[in-house]
Amino acid sequence: GADVVIHDPISLGGVRARHPELTAIDNLDAAAASAEIVLVGTEWRQYREIDPVHFGSLVADKTVIDGRNCLPYHQWQEAGWRVIALGRNLER
Repeated sequence: GADVVIHDPISLGGVRARHPELTAIDNLDAAAASAEIVLVGTEWRQYREIDPVHFGSLVADKTVIDGRNCLPYHQWQEAGWRVIALGRNLER
């Protein structure tokens, strides 16, 4: 029952071809608009360098799952995000 929105700076064409049922958006800010959860599944530089303060202003809920452990999680936590990094215990 979830509405899944996909962004990828490299492979959206392939995603659209293989999964036409998903919404694929070219603009990262637009893809994040009103998101209840953000999942980072690739280590693209564009994702590693996201400003968590700005990005937090776009989403409905500041929860991010870092599936690649590529985010500077302290910066995200300081910006008010709940960070779930697979394989890490980030509890304060």
